[in-house]
Parts: sequence; C-alpha cells; structure tokens
Amino acid sequence: MRRFILSVALLAMAGPALAQSAIPPKKYSCYGSGHYLFMDITIKDAGNYADGEGKPGKYRYDPKTQAITFLSGSFQGSIGKYLGKTGIGLASKPTTFWATVCD
Repeated sequence: MRRFILSVALLAMAGPALAQSAIPPKKYSCYGSGHYLFMDITIKDAGNYADGEGKPGKYRYDPKTQAITFLSGSFQGSIGKYLGKTGIGLASKPTTFWATVCD
C-alpha cells in the first residue's frame, strides 16, 4: 500500500503551487493513518459530488485557498482542502493537519 504522510510544513509551503481552477473529477478513496477508511468521495463536476454509496451532494471550491465547502450531502459540515496530487484533505473542524486524506 502506497501511503505517504506529508509534513504540515511541506503542505503549507506547497500551498500556492497547488492552486487549480477545479478539482479533477474522479473517485477519491479516503485513508487515515495509512489505513483505508471504507469511505470514498467522487467528484462529479464543479459543484457536485457523491459519497461511497452514491448519495449526491453539492460543494463549493475556492481555487485561491483550495478550500472545499460541502453544502449538502454526507460530507456537509466537514472541512475540506484540495491538496493537489495528494488528493483531498478532510477534517471536522478548521485545521492545517489533514488526518484523513482521500486520493
């Protein structure tokens, strides 16, 4: 299993380089501490996603900060950030450390 944990400092320094106008549509599988969490998120397009069971939801993405706001669906209330090739970081409150990363 290929799992690498990037240091918070490295992610903070890489932040501006990760700016992208949209999150690439695909299925992102979620891991915590290197273990699959049996949780997935599929980015359908700019503004729509589905959870691992196919339940739809809406999100808003800010390319300047890479912040993801889940407006509805299973991930509503979660904090997200697009981390470039690393995937999507998820947390339950604002943070700079992403214990759950979906790639």
